[in-house]
Amino acid sequence: VAMACEAGQLQLNAFGPVVTFALLGSLKYLTAASRTLREHCIAGIEPDRARLEQQVQSFVGVITSFTPYIGYEAAAELAQEALATRRPIEELLAGSGLMDPADVRTLLDPRRLAGEDESDPPLAGEHARAPAPRE
Repeated sequence: VAMACEAGQLQLNAFGPVVTFALLGSLKYLTAASRTLREHCIAGIEPDRARLEQQVQSFVGVITSFTPYIGYEAAAELAQEALATRRPIEELLAGSGLMDPADVRTLLDPRRLAGEDESDPPLAGEHARAPAPRE
């Protein structure tokens, strides 16, 4: 495709049919590859929900979702502790007393973390999100 485009003359590219032929051929191969992937690799896959839940709880990067509530410094300290001790963020937050355990579970909801639920969750504890500072 690149060579056919280079060989053409400005607006009057006589190699337009070659470009079209090459692109359509590539799309045919891509369609066949996608179908094969779906039929032989993706169809029938079932998630291991317990393992996924464990991975969500042990992912240290999730601490960034707590920075508006506990502050950057406390979040950084908890992240370092989680890495050093391999304890889940939920356990460390609950043990630290920085947040209500119910609020921690609310903020760790996988649907919320994945961006499916973009609304601010109602929090029960005293660490509800403070209003944004006025500029």
